[in-house]
Amino acid sequence: MPNLSQLKRERMLAFLQKIKDEHRDDDDMLIALGEIESELTSKKYGLVWEQHEEAVDVMMRDNIPVFTEVSEREITAAPGQGYNFILEGDNLHSLRLLEKTHKGRIDVIYIDPPYNTGNKDFIYNDAYVDTEDGFRHSKWASFMSERLQYAKRLLNDKGFIAISIDDNEYAVLKLLCDEVFGAHNYLTTFHVQVRYPDKSISTEDKVFKPLMEYILFYAKDANEIVIHQEEADYGLEKFCFRIKEKATGTPFSVGNQDVVVFKPGEWEIEKIDGCLTGLKETWITGSIYTTMSYGKVFQTVVEPRVETDGLGCLYKVLGRGDDGLGYRYYTGPQRATAKKGKMFSGVPLDKAASFQNGTAPKKKIPIVTELPQFVRTAQKRTPM
Repeated sequence: MPNLSQLKRERMLAFLQKIKDEHRDDDDMLIALGEIESELTSKKYGLVWEQHEEAVDVMMRDNIPVFTEVSEREITAAPGQGYNFILEGDNLHSLRLLEKTHKGRIDVIYIDPPYNTGNKDFIYNDAYVDTEDGFRHSKWASFMSERLQYAKRLLNDKGFIAISIDDNEYAVLKLLCDEVFGAHNYLTTFHVQVRYPDKSISTEDKVFKPLMEYILFYAKDANEIVIHQEEADYGLEKFCFRIKEKATGTPFSVGNQDVVVFKPGEWEIEKIDGCLTGLKETWITGSIYTTMSYGKVFQTVVEPRVETDGLGCLYKVLGRGDDGLGYRYYTGPQRATAKKGKMFSGVPLDKAASFQNGTAPKKKIPIVTELPQFVRTAQKRTPM
């Protein structure tokens, strides 16, 4: 399909070129046409906002912020453990100074910016930005964009940034961070319940009560980030099924694949205590169905036979698996309204010894049940 916006833009640029050719000797006209051309050729996808200039930007054109030590507020540390310090003042001043001293040296940055709720939480150029300000969101985007650019330059290649936000600017912040850090460096978003419907929030004059806030995580370079996942013994608890063949079944072939089908009454499955000789069930659905090899087997072997064999059948697909059994079991749909089935497989041979002595590790998927400690600690301090 043609890109209609691009075609329209090309027509307009061609027309501009024609006008420029006709006014080669008019410098003012050429400058104006050049500005129009620049707008037409600027990026057309992503977050776009009105650019605003802060008073602090103007100030820093001719003035350089400096650190001033306040000795009575010194943070002491045990000998040999380095030291900490707090910067107090305009955050843009601080970021600019830190860029001179710590560029590319920061491991973790956490910021808690104004949420731009319109309730006197966001000050721009020494004035509160309220809901009546027509440039409320673009001012916030300008404010955040410059600070995120500094933050990116402060991070080292293995560093990451965490940013708290609520519904008011979450969508804007996500797009803004995708632009600054790159969408490929997005790690995750923590969803944090900060209010409860049966608490004081019920008094708010809102139809929908906001309960959640969010923390966006971005890496400076996601390829350099190593996520330390907790490991746990895989165990044999999932290998807790046994299938009994009560008849010889009916053999058939699909291409080079030999299969035996057992009709209802010719097989049964029972639940047992997990053990090395047990089978594990896997639902053939989602990405398993669409991308995994055993999903493909279900599609090519089981699905085409449902109309012929009927419901509730068991399929013994020969020559499959890494468990030494020489086959894998598949069940077809059990009800007329069902489409999917299950696969049953044994303990992989290369894991059997580890299972026997209980040392077969499996990485746990990180599930956030509470905020990281560094975030909880940072939230107690003065926000950005």
